[in-house]
Amino acid sequence: MNTSCFIKTDKGFPFRQMNGYYFCKELTLDVGDGILEEAFVNMNGSFEKWVLVYSYFNGVFLKNGTHAGRPVYKEARKFDRQPYPPPEDQGGSMFQAVVPAEIKYCEDIKAWVLTHKNIGKSEDDDYDSSCNWLLRSPETDSFNVLDASGKWDMWVGVLGTTDVSITCNRCADRSDCNLNGECSDDGRCICNNGNGVNYFGEHCEVKLRDECKTIIPEDGNYTMSIEHISSWSNSNEVAANEGSDSNYVVWDDIWQEYSRPVFSSIDNDERWSLIYSGSRWFGMNLTGTNVASKQWRTAVSNYHAFWYRAYENTTTFVSDPNANHYQ
Repeated sequence: MNTSCFIKTDKGFPFRQMNGYYFCKELTLDVGDGILEEAFVNMNGSFEKWVLVYSYFNGVFLKNGTHAGRPVYKEARKFDRQPYPPPEDQGGSMFQAVVPAEIKYCEDIKAWVLTHKNIGKSEDDDYDSSCNWLLRSPETDSFNVLDASGKWDMWVGVLGTTDVSITCNRCADRSDCNLNGECSDDGRCICNNGNGVNYFGEHCEVKLRDECKTIIPEDGNYTMSIEHISSWSNSNEVAANEGSDSNYVVWDDIWQEYSRPVFSSIDNDERWSLIYSGSRWFGMNLTGTNVASKQWRTAVSNYHAFWYRAYENTTTFVSDPNANHYQ
């Protein structure tokens, strides 16, 4: 009878494992600051060469099905860590629709990979293959991608390496929230706000002090301040632009991208914003945008530095790599 009991338990474990019962549901990826000068981007059958800064893909990935008996993780929005809508539902944006990257296991090379169905190393890549990798882990049989943190191969035109950090966005107690928030019953960090400081990030690791909510650039005689989403429109403007849609009226959150606050300046009808994009701060000239419009809100909620070609299109200055958690 004891043997039978053990056999039943042993059969049950892989069944639950194969169905994702034990897998992390949401994780955060950090791949460093490597650059691929000529990434081949498949745009509906024709190829373009874009600059790919790998840190553009830093951030939250959400479990989205399984492959090879292991979870598949799909890139989430940088704005609110929610799933990107299908490209056809991003039509209100002024930029290229975002197609999220994926982390999955490749059986052929026995490795975890960062892959994208529209981005490859050459035109000859198999863009439909789960092994069309941009980053790959060392060889492993592990079912848990968290075991794969460490040195990965990175394609930068030749084979390079980078340090990859993968953490599960689940807390057990306040220490997992860096003592800057509370761990909820469902295992999520609820970050503290007040007493002169705001905290951001899945583990409340980013700190914004009140005295840093307004900054003065080294060049220029202007200031930049954090921007609240609720300042983009009032009920009359939303009613005029979108009928009964009033979702943005009730929001009173600090505008964030990549778990960092956005700083903006409006001077003489010019709009400048300082936006974190995975590892660097981008100073962007956004003059002429209508922050009361649906087009603006669709653009910022789906912001992705790669797909928006932020460096080429709107950026006028860029910081050095900066992973500082203090603002």
